[in-house]
Amino acid sequence: MQEKNALIAEILELNPSAEHGWLEMFASEDLAHYLEHLQFAQENARNVRWTRRDDLAPIAMRECA
Repeated sequence: MQEKNALIAEILELNPSAEHGWLEMFASEDLAHYLEHLQFAQENARNVRWTRRDDLAPIAMRECA
C-alpha cells in the first residue's frame, strides 16, 4: 500500500486536478503506467515546439448570438 500511496503522491504533483479518491481505484501497476505517461509528457513538452499550420488563422473569433 505504501508504494501505491507514493505513486498517487507523485501523480498529484504532476496533475493536481486528479482526485486522490479516484486514483485509489486503480492498481499500482496502472498508476505506475500513468505516472510514466505524465513524466514523459512533461519532459517532452519542454523540447517540443508546436507550429501552427499555414492554413489556420492565428486568432479565431465567433460572434455572440
